[in-house]
Amino acid sequence: MRRWYLQPSILVGGATLLAVAGAALAAGTLYPDDPLDMVGAPFTWPGTEAATPLGTDLMGRDLLAGLMHGARISLLVGLSSAFVSLLIGVLVGATAGFYGGGIDATLTRITELFQTIPAFLLAIILVAILKPTVVTIVFALGVTSWTSVARLVRGEFATLRERDFVRASIALGAGDLHLIFREILPNAWTPVIVSTALLMANAILSEAGLSFLGLGDPNVVSWGSMVGLGRDALRTGWYMTAIPGLAIVLTILGLNLLSDALHGALNPRLRRSRS
Repeated sequence: MRRWYLQPSILVGGATLLAVAGAALAAGTLYPDDPLDMVGAPFTWPGTEAATPLGTDLMGRDLLAGLMHGARISLLVGLSSAFVSLLIGVLVGATAGFYGGGIDATLTRITELFQTIPAFLLAIILVAILKPTVVTIVFALGVTSWTSVARLVRGEFATLRERDFVRASIALGAGDLHLIFREILPNAWTPVIVSTALLMANAILSEAGLSFLGLGDPNVVSWGSMVGLGRDALRTGWYMTAIPGLAIVLTILGLNLLSDALHGALNPRLRRSRS
């Protein structure tokens, strides 16, 4: 297994995410002041002044400070909304796959109903109705992204509940909660773990889109809001959008590489076919 965890996709994806996490952790130490404060002259290009190595934006705010503090928001939204999606998806999928019958049909129809509505459009509606804060953004992205997890978990539970070890537990008198959480769920974690990285990537991208549209938290700086502010100066100061945009691209790329690597490492069929 060691060579699987040393494959390039894991190394590149893991190094990228570690860099983003390191920037988020060091933001408060290197830039303790509010990143929304004006610290220099507007339109300072990268490399012009040592105090602002990545330059300043239209308002004279330090882009490097915004980039590092924006990493906090991206990781916070990504992790939190992925947790909400996993919680809802696992509960719905486990219940539908384990009990089957009418419960399965009802929950499947609810899942299909949510799938017919574009997730990003529903998130825009929820954030527009509620006050645009980090909490409401996490809630909106979490409750609109659980359907894929629910379908994966439902399929795993529907297959595993017919296995011999589950039937043996039933014969020994095990209850439903024991069967779900102690017998079946530990054997259905592989697709859940793999999908977590994709959920985080989608959440980070969606948060950037909301902030770009002006639906982000106005009290914090995020990569999407930095891109949105810099679009007014694309011709004269393209670096204002290119720098945070590159941060978004690299983070999403790192998460996708990590997801692919985890899928190959945790899927026994792929391990056997490549060995």
